[in-house]
Order: sequence, then structure tokens, then C-alpha cells
Amino acid sequence: MAYSYVSYTSTGGQNYNVPFPYLDADHVKVLINGVETSAFTWSDGATIHLDDAPAVGATITVKRETPRDGMDYSFSAQPRLKGEDLDEALLQTYYIGLEALDNASHDVLQAYVDGAAASQAAAELAETNAGLAQAAAGQARDAAVVAKGLAEYAADLAASYAGSAGAGTYMEVPTAPSTDANEVKMYAKDVTGVTELFIRKESDGAEIQVTSGSILNGTPPDASEGTKGIAELATQAETNAGTDDARIVTPKKLYATPGVYRKNLIINGDMRIVQRGTSFPTAASGQFVVDRFAFINACDAVVTLSQSTDVPSGAGFQFSAKVDVTTADASIAAGQYALLTHRIEGYDFFPLVGKTCTLSFWVKSPKTGTHCVAFNSSTADRSYIATYTVSAANTWEKKTVTLTFNYSGGTWNYTNGLGLSINFILNTGSTYHGTAGSWLSAVALSTSGQVNCLDNTANDFYLTGVQLEKGSVATDFEFRSFATELALCQRYYQVVGGVPGSGPRFAGNAAASSPWEHTYHLPVTMRAAPTAVKNGTWYVYNCSSPLVSDPSPNCFMLYTTVSTPGAFAYRPDSSDDTITLSAEF
Repeated sequence: MAYSYVSYTSTGGQNYNVPFPYLDADHVKVLINGVETSAFTWSDGATIHLDDAPAVGATITVKRETPRDGMDYSFSAQPRLKGEDLDEALLQTYYIGLEALDNASHDVLQAYVDGAAASQAAAELAETNAGLAQAAAGQARDAAVVAKGLAEYAADLAASYAGSAGAGTYMEVPTAPSTDANEVKMYAKDVTGVTELFIRKESDGAEIQVTSGSILNGTPPDASEGTKGIAELATQAETNAGTDDARIVTPKKLYATPGVYRKNLIINGDMRIVQRGTSFPTAASGQFVVDRFAFINACDAVVTLSQSTDVPSGAGFQFSAKVDVTTADASIAAGQYALLTHRIEGYDFFPLVGKTCTLSFWVKSPKTGTHCVAFNSSTADRSYIATYTVSAANTWEKKTVTLTFNYSGGTWNYTNGLGLSINFILNTGSTYHGTAGSWLSAVALSTSGQVNCLDNTANDFYLTGVQLEKGSVATDFEFRSFATELALCQRYYQVVGGVPGSGPRFAGNAAASSPWEHTYHLPVTMRAAPTAVKNGTWYVYNCSSPLVSDPSPNCFMLYTTVSTPGAFAYRPDSSDDTITLSAEF
């Protein structure tokens, strides 16, 4: 039986099977009548195809000749010991041994075939081939020894690698570069059954896993613009302060940093800004309880509106808007309602069109049960009703409602007009009832299940922490700086004066009795030309009390008439001496 060759007697065919394994196709040789030929190709891994058909009766020999002039792999030069390399080295030795055995057996057999030779020559040839066979057997034994040695070496190496990252036994890679000055060397170590390479600093044990670049232990350097290393995540306080240059800021923390983003479309949602005052007894419909939040009353209840310090504990708020019932209305007629409204300008609302958004807020209601928030278009011909449930009366609870502004039709304003009204319902009659959870082509404010928060003089309704943002998740409330929030409010309402000697004041010298005009520029451009009203008596000297005229989004005029030639002046002289400018919707 041959292990490394096969012979065929040609019948004129060109395809011949290769029945033995080999390491490389170049190791397979083809001979025709004992003469090697390269005129063949491989049909597949086990079949050769001769370019020309051999003569009938020709002897075709296909044999393997594994290289014997050196090992394919030198493990001392490898940075990582791999099982497939061990297998190939073992097969190389094994194949060489089998080929030596086949060569010896073939020579002996050939001697018998040539039996016409002299008996002495046959004996000598047999003696020679016996020696070759003995040598082949020795090579096979050597191959087994080598294989056993490789296996033992691999086992010992694996054992020496055992241990977890940073605490195991390391084997230094002898051919890897190292530097004594910094005590940095390359090691191999077993990590969860896989041999990995590490660069290790001997002085402090810091190491980097080469295959992943992971820093496993030790104290790596701090990261900077010019140095790779470790950088920690910034806290929210560090992000807000904006002074630490060695921390990584996450998008969430950056988004929550005051003044960085304006994620909250609601202005004055924490009820801090009160330019009109802090308390309004017997409040008329349309009165603002705080800036940007107005009370709309179309029922018989009477209320006092005020800025309150009753707030949810630990939420970070100083103030809330309060509705205190002083005259109750326990029977709401069909066409009656009452609500707190916040109105958003079209420019600000437009980015929400087609988007899913979330409204979140804190509420303290005198009633348990169903409450509603209505979202209405510019003329309220499109409405969306969202419900929320108060679980405990007179207790602060945080609520969220999510909706998509995917309405169709209706009257909408996307410029400086009224874009969207958000109405916190206190009571409604049946005329304004609708179905919750979808856009309606009608003026709708609540479902029929809406409670009446104004049915008892003991009732107080509180609201704070109002936030409208993109997305289906309510994030932490965006606390903006006081100056930023005030400026946002002043786009819709401003008060100038009110402090003696400050605000719009003028002093001059007139050559004759004549009218004078003075232009006052506003600190914030308003939404539209405002309605301007002068209040109080003002201080005047040698002139009439000034009149306000020609208000525009950026400025207004003060007009006075000088009584006699010479010096004249006017200025606010008390807290009542103000000019109010309103560009509310």
C-alpha cells in the first residue's frame, strides 16, 4: 500500500485522481513513463487534467514530494502561537516520513520486478533498500517525537499563560522590541482561552492589549488635545460651570446646560418672570398670572391670580402660577369654560410640524380624576385634546402627554402670529367637549370627563415646570438664566420706567416754546408693533407730561411741549410712572 503516490496505466484519458492529502498543490508531481511533466492543470482539489492525452499503455504516476529543506514555521519568530501552525508543522514531518517509507518500498518492489538481474545484485539491492526502509522508519519515529514535543511545548506554553488580565503569568515574546529605559516589554498571555499580546510597563503594571487597544490596568495619562489617554465624563455641575477642560461632555448634559440650547418651546415655564405684578384679585379674563400664562374666563367663577412659592419639593422650582377661587361656579353651562393658556409664536411652532412632541408639567389640583390639556390652531379650527389623571388632590404631581403635530387642514400661522395655543383646562361646558387622542376639525377643549376645578371657594389650582420639546420622552426641565428668560418674555411684553430717575428720561434747553420728541430704543425687539400705554404722572419741569407715540418693534417716541424758552426735563418719579408695551397675541 502506497501512502504518497499512485500509478495508472493510460487508456488515453486525461483526468487522474489524487487520492492522498498534501500541504500545497506544488508538492504534487506527475510523471509519464518515469519522466516528470508540468503540462497539467487542477480540475479540483483531488483531480488533475493532462494537457495532452498520453499514449495508451503509458504509465502515469502521481506522487507527493513534501519539501525537506526546512520547516514551514519557526515558532520562536512568531508573536502569537496558533493551533493551525502547530498542525501544519506536524503534518509536514509526518508526510516526509511516509514519503521516505514509500520510496524504500518502491525500490524493493522494483528490484523484484527486474528479477532477471544477478542474485548478488538483487541481494545487494535488497540490503540497500532495507537500509532505506530502516531510515524511513527512523524518520517516522523522529516525526512522532517532534509531534509529541510540539504538543508538550504547546501544553506548557498554555499553562504558563494561565491567569486573568493584570494578574496572570506572562511569557515574554523574545523577538519583540523592548526598551530598558522605560521598562516596556511585549508579552503573551491567555485571556479567556485565547492567547493575546500585551505591551506592559514593568514599573507600574500598566498594559495595553494589542489586539483591541484596551488599557487594562495601571494609570494611563490624562487625555488632552495632543495626548491619548483617559478622560472622565463631566458631571452636570461641571458642564453648567463650563470651566473644566479635562472632562467629556455628553449630549444629554450639554442639552440640559442653561443657555446652550433652547429645547423647551415654553417661555417662562418655571413662572419666574412677572413684569405685570405678583397678585391680581378679581382677575379679569385675559389677565396674565405670570408672563406668557394668561387666565381666560368664560364662566361665573371669580378668582385671584398670583405668583406662588408653593412648589414641588426637590424639583428645582421657586415659583408656581396659582388660581385661587373666591367665587365658585358649580354649574357650568354648555358654552362656558375657564383655562390657563400659553401661546406660542408661529416661528417657534413651525419646527414642530409633523414631529412627535412631549408636554410635561407639574400640577397641584384640588380635584382628583380626569383633567385635560387642549392644543389649538391659530383660530382653534383644529384641536387636539390630551387627558391626564390627578391621583391625589392638593398634591404636586408630574404629568406628561405626547402627541404628533400631524394635523391636516385648518388655519395655522408659521410666522410672527399665533402659531399654537396650549390650554390647561379648569372647566368646560358641553359645547367644547370632544374626543381625546386625535386631531379634531372643531373648537374643542376637553372631554366630557373634565373635572370642574372652580366649583368651590376652597379650591386652589397650581401649575409650574411646563415644558414642550421634540421627542416622545420628557427630559429634565430646562432651566435658563433669568436674563435669558426675561428677554424671551420681553418680545411680547415690556415695562420701561417704574424706578425713580430711570427709564425714558430727557433734559434739554429750548430756544422757544415748542414741541419736542425723544426716541427710546427697546432692549429687545418685539414680536410686532406693540400697544404702548403711559402710566403715572411723571416728573416734569417746564414742559407737559410726555405722551407716547409711534411705537414700533424696536422703539417708540415720547412727545412733550416746552412751556417757556430755556431748560426743561421729564422723567419717571415713582414706581407707577411706567410705559407698558404689549405685543401679546
